[in-house]
Amino acid sequence: MEMKLKFLNGAHLGCIKAIAASGNWFATGGTDEAIKLFDLVKNREVGSLFLHQDEITCLGFHNDDHLLSGDKTGKLCIWRAKDWQLVRELKGHNDGINSISVHPSGKLALTCSRDRTMRVWNLSNARAAYSQQLSYEAELVCWSMSGDFYAISSRHKVYVYDTKSGDLIYSYTQPKYDAIHSIAFVKEDEIASGGEDRKITVWNTKTGSIKATLEGFGNRVKGLAISPKQNYPATDYQNFLISISSDHTVKVWDLDKPKFPVVQTTVDARLTCIAIGTPHLHKAQTQTEEVNSPTVEEVKQPQAQPQSQPQAQPQSQPPKKKNKKKRNSDKVEKDPQTTQTQAQPQAQAQPQPQSQPQTQAPAPAQQQTKTKNKRQKKK
Repeated sequence: MEMKLKFLNGAHLGCIKAIAASGNWFATGGTDEAIKLFDLVKNREVGSLFLHQDEITCLGFHNDDHLLSGDKTGKLCIWRAKDWQLVRELKGHNDGINSISVHPSGKLALTCSRDRTMRVWNLSNARAAYSQQLSYEAELVCWSMSGDFYAISSRHKVYVYDTKSGDLIYSYTQPKYDAIHSIAFVKEDEIASGGEDRKITVWNTKTGSIKATLEGFGNRVKGLAISPKQNYPATDYQNFLISISSDHTVKVWDLDKPKFPVVQTTVDARLTCIAIGTPHLHKAQTQTEEVNSPTVEEVKQPQAQPQSQPQAQPQSQPPKKKNKKKRNSDKVEKDPQTTQTQAQPQAQAQPQPQSQPQTQAPAPAQQQTKTKNKRQKKK
């Protein structure tokens, strides 16, 4: 295995605080209050989003369809990747959003804030589905691979909850109360954490035992990410753990052989965040996602307006035409106008020959009365 630099871009004027990746896109946000967008297929920057008025603190993609962004004021936005338009601005947090994680199904998003609340958002209708007041400030949140569990990190503690019941199933405290900077599920029942202690610890959430300890860092561990299963199916884990550290290193770990990293590289920059995306063909993925897109787009038009049914009106009109035969000539002149306007939507449902005798029927009756009057005068 070998890591190669794909492209380099000095896009931001300040420190990058958040990054998110999908199959074809990745986005970055930082202290300059801007979100930068990049195309992973063409390896170039494609644009910027400037709606936020404070530091961007977290980002999260659902496939290639939508991007979620949070800032230091508590604002949470949903962007449509098709044209990068704002779909909805979600309100609920009263302080800065620290972390965001999108459920594997794409129907839910989990956020935590400095206001000591944790919120679950329903992305189908863009509303808060659940809110929980915490006794601590949660700094990190993440879902398990199936979405059946989620984890919350606060300073030097990690809590694992059951998604359906909301029950706390496991918690642990970092030795020596060292701060935790990153967490990630490596299996359904195993979670990894890294921080100020300059190592990565993999815990079993069922037994509470330590599965593995990854060491060899020269400084704090700043970020963890799991590579997608389909990329590396060779190992029993089917996952590689990627870490970044303040010692300028990027390391890839095989958790079956955790003693040494599989590969590592050093970069000439201070590493603050990491994200992993699944590469795929741009056109093929776009077509499939337009069909199977999550229901986030319904947020912009939550209720589809029923189509009008113009055919229902002409069906109620024919009985009225039968009563118009005995009316005077003034009313007869007005009847053709009304029947013409109503005949247009009715033309598809009823043939025209039926409407003609009704509109022309009074005319022969008038001609017969005139001819009788002339004959009487001649006599």
